[in-house]
Amino acid sequence: MMKRALLSVVLGGMWLGGMCAACSGAGTGTTTSTPVAVDIPIQTEPEKEPETAPVATSEEPSASEDKARAEQLAQAALKKQVSFSSASRLEINKQFPHAEELRAAATRAGAPFSDDDWFGDGEPVPARWELSIGADIDVAAAQAMIAACLLTAKTPFHVERMDHDSEFGNRNRIYVGGLNASAGPTTSYTKLADMLAPGLTKGKFYSMLPPDSD
Repeated sequence: MMKRALLSVVLGGMWLGGMCAACSGAGTGTTTSTPVAVDIPIQTEPEKEPETAPVATSEEPSASEDKARAEQLAQAALKKQVSFSSASRLEINKQFPHAEELRAAATRAGAPFSDDDWFGDGEPVPARWELSIGADIDVAAAQAMIAACLLTAKTPFHVERMDHDSEFGNRNRIYVGGLNASAGPTTSYTKLADMLAPGLTKGKFYSMLPPDSD
């Protein structure tokens, strides 16, 4: 906001009615000067608004916070022995990142696996890494596989559920890596953390997993 200030100037005299007030003593041999004060408005610099600190607002957790939360839940899921009785078979694409480490982590948690359960050797790398979980797999076993993939792969992947048995009985199988996977979004750390939350019912857990494309 611009402010106006008054500058007082004292003038030696002023003209009044055609006469010089400073010369009011003319003809008497003396000259008197009557100072006259005049106020002249001037402009000053605009006042700056005081700077205020930004107000803190509540924000969504950052990606790094989501990742840390998901990894913490994954570690907890792998610390306990899990029953994989609902899983008839676990198969892993050999090209999946750190596939050997993943197999070791999964079998330590109780997952069934044999050398015949590798696949994808010599095949093209899929457009997107996938973890496909049959809809009849128990929640604890499914969470253990999500946890193993998250902690060993160190790369984004997509989690989906298999609703259709087809000829392979997929509702009771787990496939890691995919083979002919289509390109698409991977599962975020936020969603992975939600899937790994303890105490989920089967209905709640599988409602978070999108169906496969088959």
